[in-house]
Amino acid sequence: MRSYFRKDLVPRYKSFTYPIKSFSDFDAGSNEDNLPLSHGVYGYNVRIKDGKLRQGLGIDYVKIYGSYFPTTVSLGYLLVDGAVYRRYDYVNNKRDDMFIAQLSNGKIYYMRFSDWQYVYSGIQITPEKVTFLNYHDAGKDLFLIMTKFEKSYMFDGSVFSEITAPPSAWACVHGTRVFSVNGANHRLSYSKALHPEVWTVADGEGGYVNFPDEGGALTGVISWKNCIYVFREYAVHKITAYVDDKDFVVSKVFDAGSYIYMESVAVCNGAIVFLTDDGFYSFDGYTAKKVMKELFPLIKTKSVCRGAYFGNKYHISADLVSDDEIVGDEKDGRTERNGIISHDLVTGETNIFRGADVRRFVNLNLDKKNELLFIFNGNRRGFNVGAFSDTGRLFESPLGKLWRSPYTDLGSIESVKVMKRIFIRTKEDIKLTLKLDKKYPIDLVGGEQAKMIPVNKRAERVGMEISTDSDFMDVNGILMEFDFIRRLPDE
Repeated sequence: MRSYFRKDLVPRYKSFTYPIKSFSDFDAGSNEDNLPLSHGVYGYNVRIKDGKLRQGLGIDYVKIYGSYFPTTVSLGYLLVDGAVYRRYDYVNNKRDDMFIAQLSNGKIYYMRFSDWQYVYSGIQITPEKVTFLNYHDAGKDLFLIMTKFEKSYMFDGSVFSEITAPPSAWACVHGTRVFSVNGANHRLSYSKALHPEVWTVADGEGGYVNFPDEGGALTGVISWKNCIYVFREYAVHKITAYVDDKDFVVSKVFDAGSYIYMESVAVCNGAIVFLTDDGFYSFDGYTAKKVMKELFPLIKTKSVCRGAYFGNKYHISADLVSDDEIVGDEKDGRTERNGIISHDLVTGETNIFRGADVRRFVNLNLDKKNELLFIFNGNRRGFNVGAFSDTGRLFESPLGKLWRSPYTDLGSIESVKVMKRIFIRTKEDIKLTLKLDKKYPIDLVGGEQAKMIPVNKRAERVGMEISTDSDFMDVNGILMEFDFIRRLPDE
Protein backbone atom coordinates (compact mmCIF):
# COMPACT_ATOMS: atom_id res chain seq x y z
CA MET A 1 0.00 0.00 0.00
CA ARG A 2 1.25 3.44 -0.89
CA SER A 3 1.57 5.70 2.14
CA TYR A 4 1.30 9.45 2.11
CA PHE A 5 0.97 12.40 4.50
CA ARG A 6 -2.13 14.53 4.58
CA LYS A 7 -3.21 17.65 6.35
CA ASP A 8 -5.63 17.27 9.24
CA LEU A 9 -9.15 17.67 8.07
CA VAL A 10 -10.21 20.45 10.44
CA PRO A 11 -12.38 23.51 9.75
CA ARG A 12 -10.29 26.44 8.53
CA TYR A 13 -12.99 29.12 8.34
CA LYS A 14 -14.81 30.77 11.18
CA SER A 15 -17.39 33.50 10.71
CA PHE A 16 -17.15 36.36 13.16
CA THR A 17 -19.32 39.43 13.77
CA TYR A 18 -17.78 42.50 15.40
CA PRO A 19 -20.27 45.17 16.53
CA ILE A 20 -19.53 48.68 17.78
CA LYS A 21 -22.68 49.51 19.68
CA SER A 22 -21.20 52.40 21.62
CA PHE A 23 -18.05 54.46 21.00
CA SER A 24 -15.62 55.04 23.86
CA ASP A 25 -13.38 57.97 24.71
CA PHE A 26 -9.89 58.47 23.35
CA ASP A 27 -6.97 56.34 24.47
CA ALA A 28 -3.66 57.17 22.82
CA GLY A 29 -1.59 55.63 25.61
CA SER A 30 -2.39 51.92 25.39
CA ASN A 31 -1.13 49.27 23.00
CA GLU A 32 -3.54 49.32 20.07
CA ASP A 33 -3.78 45.51 20.00
CA ASN A 34 -5.20 45.66 23.54
CA LEU A 35 -7.96 48.10 22.63
CA PRO A 36 -11.37 47.37 21.07
CA LEU A 37 -12.21 49.12 17.82
CA SER A 38 -14.73 51.28 19.67
CA HIS A 39 -11.90 53.33 21.21
CA GLY A 40 -10.34 56.25 19.38
CA VAL A 41 -6.54 56.37 19.38
CA TYR A 42 -6.42 59.69 17.54
CA GLY A 43 -8.81 62.34 16.38
CA TYR A 44 -9.86 65.95 16.48
CA ASN A 45 -13.00 68.07 16.42
CA VAL A 46 -15.10 65.06 17.45
CA ARG A 47 -16.53 63.91 20.76
CA ILE A 48 -18.36 60.91 22.16
CA LYS A 49 -21.89 61.71 23.30
CA ASP A 50 -24.29 58.99 24.47
CA GLY A 51 -22.07 56.45 22.74
CA LYS A 52 -22.38 58.24 19.40
CA LEU A 53 -19.60 59.82 17.39
CA ARG A 54 -20.54 63.50 17.19
CA GLN A 55 -18.98 66.77 16.07
CA GLY A 56 -16.76 68.40 18.66
CA LEU A 57 -16.79 71.92 20.01
CA GLY A 58 -16.20 74.91 17.79
CA ILE A 59 -14.99 78.43 18.51
CA ASP A 60 -17.17 81.48 17.95
CA TYR A 61 -17.34 85.17 18.72
CA VAL A 62 -18.17 86.11 22.31
CA LYS A 63 -21.51 87.73 23.05
CA ILE A 64 -22.10 89.25 26.50
CA TYR A 65 -25.30 90.95 27.63
CA GLY A 66 -26.43 91.11 24.00
CA SER A 67 -23.24 92.74 22.66
CA TYR A 68 -20.31 91.20 20.83
CA PHE A 69 -16.93 91.42 22.51
CA PRO A 70 -15.08 94.21 20.63
CA THR A 71 -11.98 93.47 18.60
CA THR A 72 -8.74 95.46 18.83
CA VAL A 73 -8.67 96.18 15.09
CA SER A 74 -9.29 99.89 15.65
CA LEU A 75 -6.31 99.99 18.03
CA GLY A 76 -4.02 98.58 15.37
CA TYR A 77 -2.39 95.87 17.48
CA LEU A 78 -3.10 92.27 18.42
CA LEU A 79 -4.43 91.26 21.81
CA VAL A 80 -1.81 89.19 23.65
CA ASP A 81 -3.18 88.94 27.19
CA GLY A 82 -6.13 90.01 29.29
CA ALA A 83 -8.06 89.63 32.51
CA VAL A 84 -11.38 90.57 34.07
CA TYR A 85 -11.28 93.31 36.73
CA ARG A 86 -14.08 92.45 39.15
CA ARG A 87 -15.04 95.83 40.57
CA TYR A 88 -17.99 97.12 42.54
CA ASP A 89 -18.71 100.85 42.50
CA TYR A 90 -19.49 101.49 46.15
CA VAL A 91 -20.26 105.17 45.49
CA ASN A 92 -23.00 104.50 42.94
CA ASN A 93 -23.89 101.10 44.38
CA LYS A 94 -23.54 99.13 41.14
CA ARG A 95 -21.16 96.80 39.38
CA ASP A 96 -18.39 98.33 37.30
CA ASP A 97 -16.60 95.28 35.88
CA MET A 98 -13.91 95.80 33.25
CA PHE A 99 -11.69 93.90 30.85
CA ILE A 100 -7.97 94.74 31.08
CA ALA A 101 -6.14 94.15 27.79
CA GLN A 102 -2.46 93.99 26.91
CA LEU A 103 -1.67 94.55 23.22
CA SER A 104 1.28 93.39 21.16
CA ASN A 105 2.89 96.85 21.40
CA GLY A 106 2.87 96.52 25.21
CA LYS A 107 0.15 99.12 25.82
CA ILE A 108 -2.47 98.41 28.49
CA TYR A 109 -6.12 99.27 27.79
CA TYR A 110 -9.24 98.85 29.88
CA MET A 111 -12.82 98.43 28.76
CA ARG A 112 -15.96 98.69 30.87
CA PHE A 113 -18.58 96.06 30.11
CA SER A 114 -21.12 98.83 30.39
CA ASP A 115 -19.86 100.82 27.38
CA TRP A 116 -17.59 98.43 25.36
CA GLN A 117 -14.99 101.13 24.64
CA TYR A 118 -11.25 100.50 24.93
CA VAL A 119 -9.46 103.26 26.87
CA TYR A 120 -5.67 103.63 26.94
CA SER A 121 -4.27 103.46 30.47
CA GLY A 122 -1.13 105.45 29.71
CA ILE A 123 0.99 102.38 30.52
CA GLN A 124 3.23 100.64 28.02
CA ILE A 125 5.12 97.51 29.08
CA THR A 126 7.57 95.46 27.07
CA PRO A 127 5.24 92.81 25.65
CA GLU A 128 6.21 90.00 27.98
CA LYS A 129 4.02 87.98 30.30
CA VAL A 130 2.57 90.04 33.13
CA THR A 131 0.42 88.89 36.05
CA PHE A 132 -3.05 90.39 36.50
CA LEU A 133 -4.53 90.25 40.01
CA ASN A 134 -7.79 91.34 41.63
CA TYR A 135 -7.30 92.68 45.16
CA HIS A 136 -9.89 93.81 47.70
CA ASP A 137 -8.65 96.32 50.26
CA ALA A 138 -10.54 98.43 52.79
CA GLY A 139 -13.78 98.71 50.84
CA LYS A 140 -12.09 99.05 47.43
CA ASP A 141 -11.71 96.59 44.58
CA LEU A 142 -8.24 97.15 43.13
CA PHE A 143 -6.47 95.68 40.13
CA LEU A 144 -2.74 94.92 40.12
CA ILE A 145 -0.40 94.49 37.16
CA MET A 146 2.79 92.75 38.25
CA THR A 147 5.69 92.90 35.78
CA LYS A 148 9.19 91.47 35.40
CA PHE A 149 10.66 94.90 36.00
CA GLU A 150 11.26 97.09 39.05
CA LYS A 151 7.83 98.64 38.78
CA SER A 152 4.29 97.39 38.78
CA TYR A 153 0.91 99.12 38.69
CA MET A 154 -2.27 99.47 40.72
CA PHE A 155 -5.64 100.53 39.26
CA ASP A 156 -8.57 101.70 41.39
CA GLY A 157 -11.05 102.02 38.52
CA SER A 158 -10.09 105.60 37.76
CA VAL A 159 -6.32 106.03 38.07
CA PHE A 160 -3.35 103.80 37.35
CA SER A 161 -0.59 104.27 39.93
CA GLU A 162 2.97 103.03 39.59
CA ILE A 163 4.22 101.01 42.56
CA THR A 164 7.69 99.74 43.38
CA ALA A 165 7.71 95.96 43.68
CA PRO A 166 10.19 93.13 43.11
CA PRO A 167 10.40 91.85 39.53
CA SER A 168 7.61 89.32 39.18
CA ALA A 169 7.31 86.37 36.83
CA TRP A 170 4.26 85.06 38.70
CA ALA A 171 2.18 86.37 41.60
CA CYS A 172 -0.94 85.63 43.62
CA VAL A 173 -3.10 87.18 46.33
CA HIS A 174 -3.37 85.29 49.60
CA GLY A 175 -5.31 86.84 52.45
CA THR A 176 -4.25 90.47 52.61
CA ARG A 177 -0.83 90.07 50.99
CA VAL A 178 0.54 89.64 47.48
CA PHE A 179 3.13 86.91 46.96
CA SER A 180 5.54 86.96 44.03
CA VAL A 181 8.39 84.96 42.47
CA ASN A 182 10.68 86.21 39.73
CA GLY A 183 12.46 83.03 38.61
CA ALA A 184 15.92 84.60 38.91
CA ASN A 185 16.52 83.53 42.49
CA HIS A 186 15.17 81.16 45.12
CA ARG A 187 13.12 83.79 46.88
CA LEU A 188 9.39 84.25 47.42
CA SER A 189 8.63 87.92 48.14
CA TYR A 190 5.50 89.21 49.85
CA SER A 191 3.91 92.61 50.38
CA LYS A 192 2.77 94.29 53.54
CA ALA A 193 -0.58 93.09 54.86
CA LEU A 194 -3.42 95.26 53.52
CA HIS A 195 -0.91 97.22 51.40
CA PRO A 196 -0.17 95.56 48.04
CA GLU A 197 1.89 98.63 47.07
CA VAL A 198 4.38 98.24 49.97
CA TRP A 199 7.17 95.67 49.56
CA THR A 200 9.77 97.09 51.93
CA VAL A 201 11.60 94.33 53.77
CA ALA A 202 11.02 95.16 57.43
CA ASP A 203 9.15 93.92 60.47
CA GLY A 204 5.44 94.49 60.02
CA GLU A 205 5.84 95.30 56.34
CA GLY A 206 7.01 93.14 53.41
CA GLY A 207 9.55 90.35 53.35
CA TYR A 208 10.69 87.20 51.66
CA VAL A 209 11.13 83.46 52.12
CA ASN A 210 14.28 81.72 50.87
CA PHE A 211 14.16 78.20 49.45
CA PRO A 212 16.89 75.56 49.31
CA ASP A 213 18.70 75.00 46.05
CA GLU A 214 17.12 71.61 45.46
CA GLY A 215 14.12 71.79 43.16
CA GLY A 216 15.33 74.38 40.68
CA ALA A 217 14.17 77.94 40.07
CA LEU A 218 10.86 79.21 41.44
CA THR A 219 8.43 79.40 38.52
CA GLY A 220 5.02 80.14 40.03
CA VAL A 221 2.89 80.65 43.11
CA ILE A 222 -0.82 80.08 43.75
CA SER A 223 -3.19 80.43 46.71
CA TRP A 224 -5.33 77.38 47.39
CA LYS A 225 -6.99 75.73 50.38
CA ASN A 226 -5.83 78.42 52.81
CA CYS A 227 -2.20 77.77 51.85
CA ILE A 228 0.34 79.01 49.35
CA TYR A 229 1.84 76.57 46.87
CA VAL A 230 5.17 77.52 45.32
CA PHE A 231 6.05 75.75 42.09
CA ARG A 232 9.64 75.13 41.13
CA GLU A 233 11.11 73.48 38.07
CA TYR A 234 11.18 70.08 39.81
CA ALA A 235 9.25 70.46 43.06
CA VAL A 236 6.23 71.94 44.82
CA HIS A 237 6.37 73.55 48.28
CA LYS A 238 3.47 74.39 50.59
CA ILE A 239 3.52 77.44 52.83
CA THR A 240 1.08 77.64 55.68
CA ALA A 241 0.69 81.41 55.74
CA TYR A 242 -0.73 83.26 58.71
CA VAL A 243 -1.02 87.02 59.23
CA ASP A 244 2.24 87.13 61.15
CA ASP A 245 5.05 86.41 58.72
CA LYS A 246 6.98 84.77 61.55
CA ASP A 247 4.41 81.96 61.47
CA PHE A 248 5.19 80.94 57.88
CA VAL A 249 5.83 77.18 57.70
CA VAL A 250 7.45 75.80 54.52
CA SER A 251 7.34 72.13 53.51
CA LYS A 252 8.07 70.28 50.30
CA VAL A 253 4.96 68.35 49.23
CA PHE A 254 5.92 67.05 45.79
CA ASP A 255 9.29 66.10 44.37
CA ALA A 256 8.91 65.75 40.61
CA GLY A 257 11.12 63.48 38.60
CA SER A 258 10.80 65.73 35.58
CA TYR A 259 10.25 69.37 34.65
CA ILE A 260 6.95 71.01 35.74
CA TYR A 261 5.40 73.37 33.18
CA MET A 262 3.95 76.24 35.20
CA GLU A 263 1.79 77.54 32.37
CA SER A 264 -0.15 74.27 32.48
CA VAL A 265 -1.11 74.63 36.15
CA ALA A 266 -4.81 75.02 36.92
CA VAL A 267 -6.75 74.78 40.17
CA CYS A 268 -9.57 72.32 39.47
CA ASN A 269 -11.92 72.26 42.48
CA GLY A 270 -10.37 69.62 44.72
CA ALA A 271 -7.03 69.32 42.94
CA ILE A 272 -4.30 71.17 41.12
CA VAL A 273 -3.64 69.72 37.67
CA PHE A 274 -0.38 70.28 35.82
CA LEU A 275 1.84 68.86 33.09
CA THR A 276 5.38 67.53 33.46
CA ASP A 277 7.78 65.90 31.04
CA ASP A 278 6.48 62.48 32.04
CA GLY A 279 2.74 63.10 32.21
CA PHE A 280 -0.21 64.95 33.73
CA TYR A 281 -0.57 65.04 37.50
CA SER A 282 -3.46 65.77 39.86
CA PHE A 283 -2.28 67.11 43.22
CA ASP A 284 -4.64 67.23 46.21
CA GLY A 285 -2.34 69.20 48.50
CA TYR A 286 -0.65 66.11 49.92
CA THR A 287 0.00 63.61 47.15
CA ALA A 288 0.18 63.72 43.37
CA LYS A 289 -1.10 61.00 41.05
CA LYS A 290 -0.89 60.63 37.30
CA VAL A 291 -4.05 61.41 35.35
CA MET A 292 -5.00 61.68 31.68
CA LYS A 293 -2.49 58.96 30.81
CA GLU A 294 -4.46 58.11 27.70
CA LEU A 295 -4.16 61.72 26.44
CA PHE A 296 -0.55 62.54 27.32
CA PRO A 297 0.88 60.98 24.09
CA LEU A 298 -1.13 63.53 22.07
CA ILE A 299 1.01 66.40 23.44
CA LYS A 300 3.88 67.11 21.05
CA THR A 301 5.57 70.25 22.44
CA LYS A 302 5.02 70.69 26.17
CA SER A 303 6.78 74.03 26.67
CA VAL A 304 4.06 76.00 24.86
CA CYS A 305 1.07 74.50 26.72
CA ARG A 306 -1.45 76.73 28.52
CA GLY A 307 -3.82 75.32 31.14
CA ALA A 308 -7.16 76.50 32.56
CA TYR A 309 -10.12 75.20 34.55
CA PHE A 310 -13.67 76.00 33.54
CA GLY A 311 -17.02 74.22 33.47
CA ASN A 312 -15.78 71.26 35.53
CA LYS A 313 -13.13 70.55 32.90
CA TYR A 314 -9.39 70.94 32.62
CA HIS A 315 -8.49 72.65 29.35
CA ILE A 316 -5.01 72.72 27.87
CA SER A 317 -4.01 74.59 24.73
CA ALA A 318 -1.18 72.63 23.17
CA ASP A 319 0.91 71.72 20.17
CA LEU A 320 -0.82 68.42 19.43
CA VAL A 321 0.53 65.52 17.46
CA SER A 322 -0.64 66.04 13.89
CA ASP A 323 -0.87 64.00 10.71
CA ASP A 324 -0.77 64.94 7.04
CA GLU A 325 -4.06 66.82 7.23
CA ILE A 326 -4.22 70.63 7.48
CA VAL A 327 -6.96 71.80 9.85
CA GLY A 328 -8.36 75.29 10.39
CA ASP A 329 -5.76 78.04 10.80
CA GLU A 330 -2.90 75.61 10.16
CA LYS A 331 -3.27 76.54 6.51
CA ASP A 332 -1.87 79.99 7.36
CA GLY A 333 1.47 78.55 8.40
CA ARG A 334 3.20 77.26 11.51
CA THR A 335 1.37 77.77 14.79
CA GLU A 336 2.80 77.37 18.28
CA ARG A 337 -0.32 75.56 19.43
CA ASN A 338 -2.76 73.88 17.09
CA GLY A 339 -5.47 72.67 19.43
CA ILE A 340 -7.12 72.29 22.83
CA ILE A 341 -7.75 69.19 24.92
CA SER A 342 -10.76 69.58 27.23
CA HIS A 343 -11.05 66.78 29.76
CA ASP A 344 -13.66 66.15 32.44
CA LEU A 345 -11.67 64.82 35.39
CA VAL A 346 -14.77 63.14 36.88
CA THR A 347 -16.55 61.55 33.92
CA GLY A 348 -13.49 61.18 31.65
CA GLU A 349 -15.31 62.80 28.73
CA THR A 350 -12.82 64.36 26.33
CA ASN A 351 -13.07 66.92 23.55
CA ILE A 352 -10.11 67.47 21.25
CA PHE A 353 -10.31 70.71 19.33
CA ARG A 354 -7.85 71.35 16.52
CA GLY A 355 -7.38 74.28 14.17
CA ALA A 356 -6.60 77.41 16.21
CA ASP A 357 -3.63 78.71 18.21
CA VAL A 358 -4.95 79.81 21.62
CA ARG A 359 -2.33 81.88 23.40
CA ARG A 360 -4.20 82.59 26.65
CA PHE A 361 -7.33 81.51 28.51
CA VAL A 362 -9.28 84.13 30.46
CA ASN A 363 -11.97 83.14 32.96
CA LEU A 364 -14.87 85.56 32.59
CA ASN A 365 -17.05 85.57 35.70
CA LEU A 366 -19.73 88.24 35.58
CA ASP A 367 -23.24 88.41 36.96
CA LYS A 368 -25.29 85.82 35.05
CA LYS A 369 -22.47 85.25 32.58
CA ASN A 370 -19.61 82.76 32.88
CA GLU A 371 -17.37 82.03 29.93
CA LEU A 372 -13.88 80.81 29.11
CA LEU A 373 -12.38 83.35 26.74
CA PHE A 374 -9.65 82.61 24.21
CA ILE A 375 -6.92 85.04 23.21
CA PHE A 376 -5.26 83.92 20.01
CA ASN A 377 -1.65 83.93 18.98
CA GLY A 378 -0.25 86.33 16.39
CA ASN A 379 -2.22 85.35 13.33
CA ARG A 380 -5.31 86.70 11.63
CA ARG A 381 -7.44 85.72 14.67
CA GLY A 382 -5.31 87.82 17.01
CA PHE A 383 -7.61 90.85 17.04
CA ASN A 384 -10.54 88.73 18.29
CA VAL A 385 -11.64 87.11 21.51
CA GLY A 386 -13.27 83.70 21.14
CA ALA A 387 -15.09 81.09 23.20
CA PHE A 388 -16.29 77.52 22.79
CA SER A 389 -19.49 76.97 20.81
CA ASP A 390 -21.55 74.03 19.58
CA THR A 391 -21.21 75.05 15.92
CA GLY A 392 -18.37 72.69 15.03
CA ARG A 393 -16.78 75.64 13.21
CA LEU A 394 -13.91 78.06 13.75
CA PHE A 395 -15.89 81.29 13.58
CA GLU A 396 -17.33 81.11 10.03
CA SER A 397 -14.94 78.41 8.77
CA PRO A 398 -15.81 74.69 8.73
CA LEU A 399 -13.36 72.43 10.54
CA GLY A 400 -12.19 69.04 9.40
CA LYS A 401 -13.14 66.21 11.75
CA LEU A 402 -11.39 62.88 12.23
CA TRP A 403 -11.79 59.79 14.41
CA ARG A 404 -9.32 56.90 14.14
CA SER A 405 -9.72 53.45 15.66
CA PRO A 406 -6.91 51.17 16.79
CA TYR A 407 -5.12 49.18 14.08
CA THR A 408 -5.34 45.73 15.60
CA ASP A 409 -5.15 42.00 14.95
CA LEU A 410 -8.43 41.62 16.89
CA GLY A 411 -6.71 39.31 19.36
CA SER A 412 -6.24 36.61 16.74
CA ILE A 413 -2.63 36.44 15.53
CA GLU A 414 -3.17 32.87 14.33
CA SER A 415 -5.76 33.89 11.74
CA VAL A 416 -5.95 35.88 8.56
CA LYS A 417 -9.02 38.12 8.50
CA VAL A 418 -11.32 38.61 5.57
CA MET A 419 -13.68 41.54 6.05
CA LYS A 420 -16.76 40.51 4.11
CA ARG A 421 -18.92 43.55 4.66
CA ILE A 422 -19.58 46.40 7.04
CA PHE A 423 -22.81 48.02 8.19
CA ILE A 424 -22.80 51.62 9.39
CA ARG A 425 -25.45 54.12 10.44
CA THR A 426 -24.56 57.77 9.85
CA LYS A 427 -26.97 60.68 9.63
CA GLU A 428 -24.37 62.96 8.02
CA ASP A 429 -22.11 62.60 4.98
CA ILE A 430 -18.76 61.08 5.94
CA LYS A 431 -15.70 59.41 4.49
CA LEU A 432 -15.10 55.93 5.90
CA THR A 433 -11.54 54.73 5.36
CA LEU A 434 -11.01 51.03 6.03
CA LYS A 435 -7.45 50.25 7.12
CA LEU A 436 -6.70 46.68 6.12
CA ASP A 437 -3.47 45.66 4.41
CA LYS A 438 -4.18 48.78 2.35
CA LYS A 439 -6.42 51.80 2.87
CA TYR A 440 -9.83 51.79 1.20
CA PRO A 441 -11.62 55.18 1.33
CA ILE A 442 -15.40 55.13 0.87
CA ASP A 443 -17.64 58.21 0.61
CA LEU A 444 -20.99 57.73 2.31
CA VAL A 445 -24.14 59.83 2.10
CA GLY A 446 -25.91 60.32 5.41
CA GLY A 447 -29.43 59.13 6.15
CA GLU A 448 -31.68 57.43 8.67
CA GLN A 449 -31.11 53.90 7.42
CA ALA A 450 -28.01 51.80 8.02
CA LYS A 451 -25.82 51.21 4.97
CA MET A 452 -24.24 47.93 3.92
CA ILE A 453 -20.86 48.10 2.18
CA PRO A 454 -19.44 44.95 0.60
CA VAL A 455 -15.69 44.71 1.20
CA ASN A 456 -14.30 41.17 0.71
CA LYS A 457 -10.72 42.16 1.50
CA ARG A 458 -8.07 40.06 3.21
CA ALA A 459 -5.90 41.55 5.98
CA GLU A 460 -3.65 40.72 8.89
CA ARG A 461 -4.83 43.74 10.88
CA VAL A 462 -7.98 45.85 10.90
CA GLY A 463 -8.77 49.49 11.63
CA MET A 464 -10.76 52.43 10.31
CA GLU A 465 -10.99 56.20 10.11
CA ILE A 466 -14.13 58.33 9.96
CA SER A 467 -13.76 61.88 8.72
CA THR A 468 -15.77 64.78 7.35
CA ASP A 469 -15.39 68.45 6.44
CA SER A 470 -19.05 69.11 7.28
CA ASP A 471 -20.17 71.00 10.36
CA PHE A 472 -21.91 67.97 11.83
CA MET A 473 -21.17 64.31 12.49
CA ASP A 474 -23.56 61.66 13.81
CA VAL A 475 -22.37 58.05 13.58
CA ASN A 476 -24.45 55.64 15.62
CA GLY A 477 -23.26 52.10 15.39
CA ILE A 478 -21.06 49.90 13.19
CA LEU A 479 -21.14 46.17 12.55
CA MET A 480 -18.41 44.24 10.72
CA GLU A 481 -18.61 40.70 9.38
CA PHE A 482 -15.43 38.65 9.04
CA ASP A 483 -14.19 35.25 8.04
CA PHE A 484 -11.23 34.19 10.15
CA ILE A 485 -8.96 31.78 8.24
CA ARG A 486 -6.78 29.66 10.49
CA ARG A 487 -3.21 29.29 9.27
CA LEU A 488 -1.89 25.80 8.65
CA PRO A 489 1.62 24.82 9.78
CA ASP A 490 3.23 25.17 6.36
CA GLU A 491 1.65 28.56 5.59
